[in-house]
Amino acid sequence: LGTARTLVLVDGRRHVSAIAGQAGVDINTIPTALIERVDVLTGGISPIYGADGVSGVVNFVMKRDFEGLDLRAQQGISDYGDAESTLFAVTAGKNFDEGRGNIALSYEFRRDEQVAFSDRPGGRDDANIFVRNPADIGDDPSVPDFVPLRNVGWADSAPGGAVITDSSFVPWFRGNGEFYELSTLLPGTPFSVGGDDTPVAGYGGDIQPQSEHHTFNANFSYELTEALRLFAQGEYVDTRSYTQSQPTFDFLTYIPADNAYIPDLTRAFIEPGYLSGFGIPDGVLINRDNFDLGLRDERLDRSLWRGVLGLDGDISNNARFEISYVYGRNETTYVSGNHRITDRYFAALDAVDEGQFLNGTPNGNIVCRSD
Repeated sequence: LGTARTLVLVDGRRHVSAIAGQAGVDINTIPTALIERVDVLTGGISPIYGADGVSGVVNFVMKRDFEGLDLRAQQGISDYGDAESTLFAVTAGKNFDEGRGNIALSYEFRRDEQVAFSDRPGGRDDANIFVRNPADIGDDPSVPDFVPLRNVGWADSAPGGAVITDSSFVPWFRGNGEFYELSTLLPGTPFSVGGDDTPVAGYGGDIQPQSEHHTFNANFSYELTEALRLFAQGEYVDTRSYTQSQPTFDFLTYIPADNAYIPDLTRAFIEPGYLSGFGIPDGVLINRDNFDLGLRDERLDRSLWRGVLGLDGDISNNARFEISYVYGRNETTYVSGNHRITDRYFAALDAVDEGQFLNGTPNGNIVCRSD
């Protein structure tokens, strides 16, 4: 049933979720040194807690009388010499007024470094990738369905552009005007082997994002009388993460034949009328993976606040009461970067010689047709 139907509580009280609109709680924000125990209740809890506890409840019970100093530190690194991880945590607590009161403070720092898919052997362009077996298109039970192949790419798409000039719709040129080295298509898949096609590994993005967490917690408890206790909890978490993913890409982008940047050899191969069925003048079509524009990146900054103030105590030998106010707030800023301004991009693609466009005599001044 997942996190949406598993309720997470701290001292029996709700905790603000880690992601807006979802129920999942980031339990990394709960200080380990202050946890007394964890109670897990499974099934039959929804009549008490509602539908978000239908699969069960996990309740973190915190210590009321932590006294002393707790220090934890950890440093790690992968076998590949990357993915460095750092953890430092300090918790201090003190009883006062002959044990009637207690205050505890906790701070935790965690940082994990970014790891790209290309940093691993499986992320190299020549790495083995399991793909549909080209010898088993008919699904012969005696033939493996998938086989490992090297140099697997995305068919008919290239970082510098795969340029289509005729009705075969096969790219004959690269974006720089050189002839395109065709690949071997893998039937029934979008993949190919060899040639100038974009390697599948290039679209791997990150295995692990870079992340940094600062967590502050403060707990306070004071027995006003033998039967009445005042308590308060405060929490602040600052989380920042960064990751990179695949670049932007385009398929069958149309470039008119009078574009000033089409190489002469490429222009000579344009088949007259092959695009007429689409209602557009002669030109070229380009499939392109825009690595030269940079990878798309994503930044996520999150600030989480939680405060609790309440009273609890004994009514009789068999009954207790608790009244509390809980406030939780999670502010998230998400930025997805390296997106192009679409109208400017396509205006720039439609570049013409100003003189050729105006009077048929080139003057070497290349402008956007829209100008």
